[in-house]
Parts: sequence; C-alpha cells; structure tokens
Amino acid sequence: MNIKRIFHTHRILSYIISFFIMILLLYSIFAIYVSITLNSVIRKAMNDEPYENRLTSLISKEDYELLNPRQPELEEGYSIKIEFSNTFPVVLPFLTDAYYKYTYIVTDAQTNEDIYGSLDSSVTIELSYTTFSVHISDVIEAP
Repeated sequence: MNIKRIFHTHRILSYIISFFIMILLLYSIFAIYVSITLNSVIRKAMNDEPYENRLTSLISKEDYELLNPRQPELEEGYSIKIEFSNTFPVVLPFLTDAYYKYTYIVTDAQTNEDIYGSLDSSVTIELSYTTFSVHISDVIEAP
C-alpha cells in the first residue's frame, strides 16, 4: 500500500463530507428562517393586527384572516379577554407543508367565563418557494 494514495483518498472523502455538511447547514438556516417568519405572521394574525402591505409578498389577505380564529359576532356585549398560544411551526427545507397547533380562548373579563375558543387546533400551511423566499399559498384548519 502506498501511504500517499491513502492520504489522497481520505482528503477527497473529507472534502465530500465537508461539502455535504455545508449544504445541510444552509438548508437548516433556511428552514429556521422560514419557521421564524411563519411564526411572526401567525402571531400578528392572532394578535388581530391589521393586514399590512408588506405582507402581500408573503401571504394573501384572505389567508391572513384565516390565521385569526377571532369571531367578533360572538363577543358583542362582552368585555373580553383573549388568551392564545401556538406551537412553533417547524418547516423542513423545501417541503410544501408546515404544521402547528394553537389554543385560542376568549373569556368574559368580568365573570371569567369562556365565551368561545379552541384547544389544540391543528393548522396546515401550504407553502410555495421561489428563489429563497417563501409564500403562503393556503391555510387549512383541521376539522
């Protein structure tokens, strides 16, 4: 066995492994970016923040409204308190679905009785990707 040949083979193998680790790292960074972006949009919608023009490249107004489970017609005549939480939407790189669960409870602020709400509701967000940007193409709430 030639020792130079063994070192050369190991060097090529280490380059290939390093290349795959860099690709995996880039995919992971992109997945984290998409997850953080989705979580930001979800939190804004659930906070009942108005739709902004800068969100047009990310989500349509109709889908943004679907992310907010609020039902104002049920709140008439009440002084309300809203509590909500959502799981962090984990997205794998370049897969077209993101999943998260949320809890949304509206209570009467005076009596602390629940007016309406949902516990552990599941939502699927369908994504479309274009050159390192993401667009929410559909929001589907599980029955």
